[in-house]
Amino acid sequence: MKGAFKNPLLTLGIIMMAIFVFQLREQGFFGKSRYRTTSCSGALATLQKYKKDYWDLDCDGNTMVVKINYLRSEYLGQLDQMQSQDAVRSFLYKDLANTLTTIAVRSPNELLERVDIIRLHLKLPQLSVNVITEGKDIAPLAQMRDTKNIASLLQDTVQVQESWNE
Repeated sequence: MKGAFKNPLLTLGIIMMAIFVFQLREQGFFGKSRYRTTSCSGALATLQKYKKDYWDLDCDGNTMVVKINYLRSEYLGQLDQMQSQDAVRSFLYKDLANTLTTIAVRSPNELLERVDIIRLHLKLPQLSVNVITEGKDIAPLAQMRDTKNIASLLQDTVQVQESWNE
């Protein structure tokens, strides 16, 4: 106690530092989730270099979330000219296969296999699509070259929900 009265500035500095550290703790600065690494964040770090401008990539825990907004893409003019739902659907599924293949090829395979879920949300002027699959299911796409094998794998492992905008 005598030392505290001898060095009042040191005592005041220690009290101020304690208050500062407690404020950081209250704001969650030292929380576990802030610096927790997952397979998703590792795969996403590599994938960020190769993503297209109209893609938004994020991780929700160990779930990869990919939002593709074609309203911001170079395909917008081409999509506006498509009149039939079959033409739009054909374009969409072709680009979906290309997107999943890009994710598989550009992400490290051992990390992608450990990603729990991959969710894609595709937004077109005429259509919104939600896609869900598992990382281990699309990891083999990195080695596939035959379109029939790719189509077969995607039919077996990918769930798609379409919502037409009228």
